[in-house]
Amino acid sequence: MLSILEVLEIRARTVKEVAEQTGFAESIIRRDLRWLEQNMPGVAAQKRGRALEYYVRSPQDEPPMGYPAAFWLLLAEYTMKAVDKSGTRDGVEPWLEKARARFTGDLERKVLALAPDFKLDEHQQHCFDEIVRALSKELVIQLSYTSIVGNVRAEVVEPWSLLSWRGRLYLVVAEHDSESKKPSVRRLDRITDAKVLRTRFEYPSKGSYDPAELAASSLGPFLRDESLPVERVELRFDGVDARYHRNFAWPVPHTIVQDDPLIVALDVQLDFGLKRFLLRLGAGVEVLKPTQLREEIAEALRAAARKYD
Repeated sequence: MLSILEVLEIRARTVKEVAEQTGFAESIIRRDLRWLEQNMPGVAAQKRGRALEYYVRSPQDEPPMGYPAAFWLLLAEYTMKAVDKSGTRDGVEPWLEKARARFTGDLERKVLALAPDFKLDEHQQHCFDEIVRALSKELVIQLSYTSIVGNVRAEVVEPWSLLSWRGRLYLVVAEHDSESKKPSVRRLDRITDAKVLRTRFEYPSKGSYDPAELAASSLGPFLRDESLPVERVELRFDGVDARYHRNFAWPVPHTIVQDDPLIVALDVQLDFGLKRFLLRLGAGVEVLKPTQLREEIAEALRAAARKYD
């Protein structure tokens, strides 16, 4: 549905045109457009010859209370873009405020950097819809998840936040039956099934859960691991990599120690995300400190080089 809204934001389109733009079958687009028209006041239809065309209009009414607040917010933001072009905002600002209010003040923690440019296939869209519904209503959800090594597991979790990282969506969850309620991350495209359960959970207080703070010490979509201390890491960049990383938007605290050659100091935990980041750069970066990390990256690169001997 996100891709449909993205297409309708530009101009009114028929079912056939939306299908051509999104790559989905006309039957699926027709079903979703009818649903949007019936449940979201920002989507409307009008006649164009013998066909119906759908468009996003400025909403004058309160959104239907049964639909996930994340989609109210998303559609309100889409509508704002369209309304900006015509110079009127009648009815849009109040709707956006109502959408935010439905998240009981926790919007910033429940949806982090949620961008409308994610491309989801039909099954991923179903999982995403279920996740957003569970997140907005604070309901437990049952997931089928495939790990990075291909193991499939079923789990019953509390959805705490959606966040985006490098063009992917991630879900922060906590095991429902766990006493510790330790948050962990699930990649959306590895969730093979999602079903909202009727069990409600108590969303954690701001004092006990701040996803932005938990993610602030990692270079990947990973939350802070208390077993991994945050350390000072010094990296040296040369040539093109120096020019690029001089103005890089580092997601962790950093300091430029030296400009030429460029040496950057990061306060970061030595986790999988950091190591993957360094290995992707190959010869473009040199780890100066700490010694243990330098040796780990050097050995990984030597192992990679041996494959080409």
